[in-house]
Amino acid sequence: MILRELHTYLEKYNLRNQPLAPLSVRLLLSLGYGYTTYFSYSNLLLEKTNNFSLVTMLGPTYLLDILSVLIGWKTMIGWNQNDVLKHHIPSLISFFCVDNIAPNSKVGLLMLTSSIHEFFFVISTFGKNIYINFIRYWFGLFWYFTFDIMISFETGYLIGKKLIHQKIIILILELLLIKMHTNFTYLRWKKTLNVPFSKNGYSALHIFAFAYGIYKNFISNMFSKN
Repeated sequence: MILRELHTYLEKYNLRNQPLAPLSVRLLLSLGYGYTTYFSYSNLLLEKTNNFSLVTMLGPTYLLDILSVLIGWKTMIGWNQNDVLKHHIPSLISFFCVDNIAPNSKVGLLMLTSSIHEFFFVISTFGKNIYINFIRYWFGLFWYFTFDIMISFETGYLIGKKLIHQKIIILILELLLIKMHTNFTYLRWKKTLNVPFSKNGYSALHIFAFAYGIYKNFISNMFSKN
């Protein structure tokens, strides 16, 4: 009953011609997504996992984005209210799970790298720019076949460690939410980039990366014991 009412609400207020959010709100969002992008990529490049929290880093920006679309504002080019809620809410929950299971981890940094997409979508609302669209398109395509696959690998590697410890229920929840995020990421990628690629093929890449991560951890443990 509750889910049906929520679906009806989303369909009713899923307006394609939503007014743009005030400039001040979009500037705050671009700063939030921009800083998270800089932090994640610079720390990956320097191979640093300093003290950070996904909830603290990206949570406030996601909450501002959610509040904006609930008010009825459009904050990103190509994203309607339904898109934002379906993406941000599961992502926020998965942030709590990752912070609990694997704080200051590489998988956390990799998840933060996805904020570059929202950054480009937000700044695209400031005016049409062929160079921004060009970078967003080609870097987006690169990200989906590199960083997105690496998230599955690192999650598999993480599972290899956690299977012999505790917090299995939370880990299963995290994997479910990452799966939801991956499905939605694929749909947004296909719609935005218009690349003819099978969803089953893309899912197979993630499954392979995830399984290889578990295998890699298993092999590492075998050699460390010997």
